[in-house]
Formats: sequence, C-alpha cells, structure tokens
Amino acid sequence: MKALVNLIILFSIFSFSSVFAVQITDLYAVAVDVADQSDAERHQALSKALSLVLVKVTGRKHIQQQLDASVFKQAPKWVQQYRYYEEAVPVATESGTASTDALSEIDALLQAESSELDADSVPAQAQAKMQQKLWVQFDSQAIRRLLQQYQLPVWGESRPSLLLWLAIDDGRQRRILNPSQDQFLTQQLQQMSKQRGLPILFPLLDLQDTMAISMADLWGGFSENIFQASERYQAEGILVAKITAHPGQMVSAEWTFYQQGMAGVWQNQSLALSTVLTQGLEHTIEQLAEKFAPEQMAGSNSQISLHISQVQELNDYVELQHYLQSLSIIQASQMTDLDANQITFKVLVYGNVDSLQQAMALDSRFELESQNTLFEDASALYYRWKK
Repeated sequence: MKALVNLIILFSIFSFSSVFAVQITDLYAVAVDVADQSDAERHQALSKALSLVLVKVTGRKHIQQQLDASVFKQAPKWVQQYRYYEEAVPVATESGTASTDALSEIDALLQAESSELDADSVPAQAQAKMQQKLWVQFDSQAIRRLLQQYQLPVWGESRPSLLLWLAIDDGRQRRILNPSQDQFLTQQLQQMSKQRGLPILFPLLDLQDTMAISMADLWGGFSENIFQASERYQAEGILVAKITAHPGQMVSAEWTFYQQGMAGVWQNQSLALSTVLTQGLEHTIEQLAEKFAPEQMAGSNSQISLHISQVQELNDYVELQHYLQSLSIIQASQMTDLDANQITFKVLVYGNVDSLQQAMALDSRFELESQNTLFEDASALYYRWKK
C-alpha cells in the first residue's frame, strides 16, 4: 500500500487537468438547416444553433426565455468551428399503398383522413432530397460561463440512458415498435433524442425479447415483466409509451417512466403522431434534467468530502481522477487523504450533496455505503469502488 501511496503522490505532481466525455460527446455541437452560405443566412443559423445547444446543455426546452435576446446575437463569438454539408432527407411521394403495420405511415394516414382522401392513396414510399446544413461546434467553457452568469443549470456529459418500449394501436392491430422494420420512425425518435442529448435505446425484439414480454404486458402495464425484459439492456431508465392512433381521431398516448424504483405516468394527445412522440420525450427529458441538474441549485456551490473505499491499484486512482474531472457538476477536486484502501477527495460542486450523489448514481462502479454511520456528516459521501 505504501508503494501505491508513493505512486499516487508522484502521479498527482505530474498529472494535468483534462475533461473526458462519459456518454455525450457532442453536447456543444449541433447542425441546422440553411438555405445558402451567405453571411446573413449563417448569422441567423448560428443564433438558432446556440439556442438548440443551450436547450441540450441545460435540458430545458424554453431556456432561451431566461436569457436576454442580445445573447443570441453574440453566437458567432462562441463558435469554435463550423462547416457546411449536405444531407439526404426523406420526402413522401404521391404513389404507393398504405401498409397495415408501418408506423411511419400513421401521420400520413391521419392527414389523409382529415383531408377526406381515400386511405389507399396515403403516401407509403419516400424519396430523398438534399438539404444543406451548417454544423457548429461551440466553446464549452464559454457556454458554461454564460449559463453561470445567468445562474442557469448545466447538465453534464454523463447522462442516463433510456430504454424505450413503444406500443401502438392503429385501429387494426396492436404491435410493438421494431427498429429493424420501423426504420423511419426509429430514426425520427433517435433524431429527437440526439437533439436533446439523451441516449435512447430500443429493444431488439429478437427471440429473447418476444419470449420475455408481450404486447399485453406493455399495454397492461405489468411492470415486473417489463423490468425482466429490460434488464439485458442495462439502461438507467425505462420509458413505456402506449400510442392510440385511429384514423380520423386524435392521437393519444400514455407514458410511464421507471427509474430508480420510482414510476411517473402522464398522458398527452395531438393530431400528429410526431407531436405526441416529441412531447412525450420532452417531458421525460425535463424530468431528468430537473433531477440531475436542478434549477434551484444553479449558482450555488458546496464543498464535499468524498470518501471511496476498495481503491487498491494505481489504475483505480487514475480512473477516479479522470472520472471526477469528467463530471461537469464538479468545479475542482483534490485528494486529501489515503488510508488503507480508502481515498478521500475534497470536491467543490455546483449544487449540493444530493446533486453529486445523483450524478454518481449513473456510474455502476460506485456503490453508496448507506449504512455507514459517518453519513451523519451532511457534507460527506461514502462509496465503495466496484470496478
């Protein structure tokens, strides 16, 4: 152990500060549509890009309402790099016959019904057109300073993954979203989650899934079966969506979100399936943002004593250092004590003890030692390293 102490001291002297993205690597980057490459179009696009990045970084859809309008005019000064490119986007054609089970056709079907068109004429195929886009990378430190100036929360790169079970009743049958069959809708959902910086997973619906869970389990809300079927995906949260989309009627949804032993349920409806899905995901993200980057904690700081046991190798210490540096909730960290197999860090965090605990709950390498009597110290946290 003495050798480890010496190595750690040596490493501490020569180590340098760096930040590692744990999950979201493009938190401060976004792509927006542009009509051309003119200066005026670019300046307008940069303002929009800044707005989208702030939504992603804070987890709040309406965050721009809490900032001065002049902020968005200053977007160019925070840009690190940008580039133009073209991307193929699908465009519905006027030919084809509606399938009875393709989820991507439901919006078109509802639109056709509202226009009193024959359902057999609903567009079912898609062609692609080229859309010019502007990709922008903003300076992460500058954006964080901006949010701190306005005392607004920063939701770091380490974020919970979400497993989405989507069941739909289209008036003809009930079925579960299958990524391999429903590629268009899956891509839409992935794009929505990417815009908000939330890692989203879809069940494979292979033989193992079909043996573990049924449509009746999802529609009936049998949580035990849902948990068992979801365990293989190792997601921090489970989102179950039950969509009812009958021709000529409003699309309605019931959402159930499971995380850390808690469940939340809500409903929404709209004329368009895409709107229902967007609203459901946004509500989930807002809930997560409030938990992991609470607005009431923005602008407040706390000094916490972080104790981690079962740290026995130099590599463990290195990993811990990198991990603490990767958490945007931590402003600074310093090792203060090394005793037997336990390391103590003094950390300065945005927020309080609960904020740090929630951030560390996303990493399975840490086990909270809740039975430790030293937890009477409100400014201390005790963990066991489980690498």
